[in-house]
Amino acid sequence: MFIIIRYITNNSINIGIINNITEKVSLENQLSVADDNLKNKLIPRTYAISNQ
Repeated sequence: MFIIIRYITNNSINIGIINNITEKVSLENQLSVADDNLKNKLIPRTYAISNQ
């Protein structure tokens, strides 16, 4: 299964396919560093992450 994560702004993450809330929180924690790297950037970016 793939989880599609789209950065709208540096503070907004939309997760497309997800199993449950716990998984969503885990992904958001893992992406905290990447989110910091996108600080002050408004260009949308799309990533695909495998949770296998």
